[in-house]
This record gives sequence, C-alpha cells and structure tokens, in this order.
Amino acid sequence: MPTGPSTPSSAVPTPTVLRTLYRVLVNGSDRMTSVGSDERNIFPLEGQIYYVPDQPATGRTPLNRNMEENLGYPWSQGTLPGLDLLSEDLNSTTGDYALMAPSENLSGYSSNSLGVYGYPRFVNADEIILSLSAGGITVESNKVAGGVVWRWFWNGMEFENNFAYGGEIQAAFYFGNNPNLNPTEAGDLYQRDDPILAHGSPVVRFENQGNNQITRAVPLNWDPTAFGGDQDHPVIWDSLILGKDLTLNFNNLGPVARYTTHVVLPGQTVGSLSSPIAYLRGNFNRYWTYNAQSQQLTEVTGLVPDGCGNNLPPYAFFTDFGASSFLTPLPHMQWVFTG
Repeated sequence: MPTGPSTPSSAVPTPTVLRTLYRVLVNGSDRMTSVGSDERNIFPLEGQIYYVPDQPATGRTPLNRNMEENLGYPWSQGTLPGLDLLSEDLNSTTGDYALMAPSENLSGYSSNSLGVYGYPRFVNADEIILSLSAGGITVESNKVAGGVVWRWFWNGMEFENNFAYGGEIQAAFYFGNNPNLNPTEAGDLYQRDDPILAHGSPVVRFENQGNNQITRAVPLNWDPTAFGGDQDHPVIWDSLILGKDLTLNFNNLGPVARYTTHVVLPGQTVGSLSSPIAYLRGNFNRYWTYNAQSQQLTEVTGLVPDGCGNNLPPYAFFTDFGASSFLTPLPHMQWVFTG
C-alpha cells in the first residue's frame, strides 16, 4: 500500500472506540441486549444491532440493562453522520423489550425510541445489495460493508474478490506513514469468516440516481487493536467520510465506467489514499496496462509478482493523466488508482 510522509500528531484526529451491541435470545423468547463475548457465546446470537461509544464523554449518555450492566455510552444527539435513534421495542403480548435495528420489523413489537443515538447495524445480514446496470455492466454495492462495490459483472464474468473487508473496490486512507492509522471504507479486519460478528463501516448514503451509484461511509480503522479495540470493539474515524460516485455507460461508451473517490477529512493533514483499490478474482492470470491518451494496450503479465507471496511490491505504472496504478495478482490482488 502507498504511504505518505510523516504527519504531526496534531493533524491526526482521534478515532472513537466503540462497543458492539448484540442481541441474544434467552429461553427461546426473551430478546436481550448484550456486549462482549460471554453472553454471545452462551445464548443464541441474533446479531449486531448498533455500535455505540465504549467510554463516557461530553454529549454521551450511559445505557444500562436493568441497572445490572452498562452497555455503553450512546450519543445524546444525532449530530454525527450515520447515526440513528436506538429503539427498544415492546411486545405487549409477552412483555419482552428488544433493541431493534432500524432495518428490522419484528411481528408483535411496537416502536419505543430510547432517545439516544448509535451507528445502526444489520443483525445477521451478510449483504444488503444496491444493484445498478448500464452499458453492459452490473455493479452490486453492499450496505453492510460500508456501501463498497461488492460485485462487478461484465459479459457474464464476475470480476471482484469480496472475501475480506480489505478487498472489494474501495478507498482507504493512511495518515502520514503510519500503517496503523488506516480508515478503511468497507470495515475492519474482523470480517467474513463469521459474518454475524464482522465489523462493517456505517453508511451515510446509499442510492442510485439514473446511471450513477452514490455511496458514503464513516470508515472504521482497519486494525482496531491499534487503539485498544478487538472483536467486540471496532474503532471508527467519526470525523471522516469515504465513498464513491460511480457512473456506468460513461459518455454513452457502453462498458466504460467512471469511478470518483469521495474523501472528507476534518482538516489539513498529510497522508496517502488508495482511490480506489480493487481486488480481483484469482482466475485472472494475464495483465495489461492501458494508456487512454495514446490508446495503447501493453501486456505486463511477466512483470506482475505472484500475489500469493507475502510483502511483495506491486507492479506500478503511471498514466499521462497524473494517476498511478499498482497491480499484483490474487488471491491478494490489488489494482490501486491513486491520484
């Protein structure tokens, strides 16, 4: 991955350590909000409901479960992008209260807002897909994983490798030359080995407009352990936004797409950006560069290293339009465009 020069600490915002609020099922009918691994390993796990801050601070409110356990410190106001109201709904027949994700609608439960805010999750869903087709191309973006491009189809072929949240087609930012300061559009390293526990980045925008697909996410740090996080504690850069504007059938050219990376930083900083990085499937074994200005296609298969090796440098080439690309084949294939 490309890195930039070192960054003064004052130029780096402070990320927020979160808790994942899970919902477990007790005695087959009692839905209970839980944090940490103990109860989610004992009781049937229905999934993730919200992310909320792990520690108290100004503008946050303690959230307790029947005064027996602190569940976290959700925000008292929904001022940050991506936040939504927590709702603990009531089943009047059984008397059960259950924390509900905004995407849920369980039979028999009526809405009851808690008046505090967190980042909504999607219970046990691995995919919530937004599809767009034009010019012979179909793209599918996944709301569960920061809204990143999840699949790319052309001429009957699916190109993309979405095995891990570090793959897909997405943006990632690095503050200075520190690899630990790594906001990642899709989510973090706790990923799809167990989708019900994976950490995807919260989504701010997720929509199609004609031939355009527009997504925005509040990125998680790729490695939460760099800030004391873990499987139950993702780390979010809540002052950053990463996303895309994707146009299919660009300029009526059929299977030509324009991908624009959208980045919002809280202030002046020094860093580097993968804009975007793309992981392709392992059945691709020949590679070309294309210079759009000269319309020249050059095969570079023999120059591209084996992506199965560790820490191999990518093959890099530079276009006349001021962008660079880096290629290395899968299963760890990257096709990176950096402006």
